[in-house]
Amino acid sequence: RDYYASRGLGDVYKRQDIAARLASFMKEDKDDPEYISQRGAERIYGQANVLRWRKSGAIKPIVRPGKIEYPIARLKELSRVDEIFIRWQLSKKKK
Repeated sequence: RDYYASRGLGDVYKRQDIAARLASFMKEDKDDPEYISQRGAERIYGQANVLRWRKSGAIKPIVRPGKIEYPIARLKELSRVDEIFIRWQLSKKKK
């Protein structure tokens, strides 16, 4: 019985951690412009990442006369997912 009780508490702590992260992401993102230039996206998120996300169809550029732009919210989302995945892979290697 204690095993299941402690397991439930772990789930509660995980949900609180996720909720805290989401809240911090929302605060962090609230003043961002909607789009960023291709050059700016490559500078911030890495040229290889932007190209990989574009080739995989994860992000689609907005093409306007004389410029290519990307939605910042989607770039941030992809970047955060990559970070979580990398941390998960590293934690598997340590075990």
